[in-house]
Order: sequence, then structure tokens, then C-alpha cells
Amino acid sequence: MLYAFFQKTIWPVGRMLFWFFLHLKIEGSENCTKPRQQLLIICNHRNLIDSFLTSGSLPFKYFLLTRTIRYPTLKKYVNSFFYGFIRLFGSYPIEVGVGYEKALVYTEKLIKKGQNIFVFPEGKVAKNGHPLPAKPGIAYLAKKYNLPILPIAISGTRGLNPLRFFLRKHYVKVQIGPKFYYQDVAREDDDIKVAVQKIMDRVNQMLYHDKLKI
Repeated sequence: MLYAFFQKTIWPVGRMLFWFFLHLKIEGSENCTKPRQQLLIICNHRNLIDSFLTSGSLPFKYFLLTRTIRYPTLKKYVNSFFYGFIRLFGSYPIEVGVGYEKALVYTEKLIKKGQNIFVFPEGKVAKNGHPLPAKPGIAYLAKKYNLPILPIAISGTRGLNPLRFFLRKHYVKVQIGPKFYYQDVAREDDDIKVAVQKIMDRVNQMLYHDKLKI
């Protein structure tokens, strides 16, 4: 699997670049335990660089030993140069507007193969910096497969572009929260839209410095 090779080999370069150009600060590395454990990883989305940042923020030993991480990407980006690049790192297309169960058919195949799934529940970049309503797919997967969820919060990437990157204008912080399960935050009879917001609240609580309610 070519993307598995790229994921493992690019980590040292990415971490060094992010540390130097983005003044990267990482909190919560101690929450990255059991690297062989299959995960659903969730994160807020403020910039196209976010998926690379999150991978580069995981501890090296953990990232080296963890299962391959796959990234669902909106199908409309498939023909873009950007997609050709991120495909090397485990991205795959996902269709929207067809219902989450139909859209997640391939994702479920990857889960059954034991791979990790990284999701931006907001579904797109929140350009104004404010949280967007979370899409229900992650709640559906977390409930159906009872997989632990690793929440990650990124701040400081809003407005980041290549020029600002190389001018070292941004100070980026990545917070890794403790893992949790669907049943830790949502009830069995919760509506899927209510459940997914409760899941995403674990990320938003870190962003806004609220104390996690375990």
C-alpha cells in the first residue's frame, strides 16, 4: 500500500516543517495510547493543511506503529491537483447528498479491514472560524462499530496560505484529547443529529478551553 509507505516516511519531514514554520505546539500526546487499537479520529477543519498537521502531531512511535489512516475527501476534489497529492497519503473520495449510509459504504469496508478513519465532521473548511454543524456520518460509524474516538482540536490555521506559511506568520496549536466511545457522550435513543453534535463537542470544548466532561 503506497499510502502507508508515504504516511510513515513523511512524518519526520512534516513535523520539522510544522515546528519551524508554524511554531507548532502539541498538547495531549499522552492520550495516544495503544497504537494498534483501531480508531475513528475527528478534528475541526479550518484549513486544507489540517489533515497533514494532525498526522504530523501524533507521537512518532505511535504513528509508526498505528494502523493505516484513511481520509475521506469530497468527490468534487477528485480531479484537482490537490487530490492527486493527498491520495498518496490515504485519501479516498466520498459522495455527498446521497445519505450518509450510502456515502459511507466504502468507509465501512475500510473499517472492516481494520483501518483507522480520519474525519472532519464539519464536512468542509469553516472559513469564518466558527464551528459548523457536524455531519451525522461519524455518529453512525461510532455507534455501529463501537470504535473509540480520538478527538483533535487545531487552532491557528485560519487564513494560512503558502506565503504566510514560509513567513512564519502563524502559531498553531494541536490538542489531542482522551479517547471516548459513542455511549460516553450519547444515549442509545438520541437522534443521529443530536448524537453527532455531542461527539463534536469534545473537540469544541478543547478549542474553547472548557473542561472536558468525562
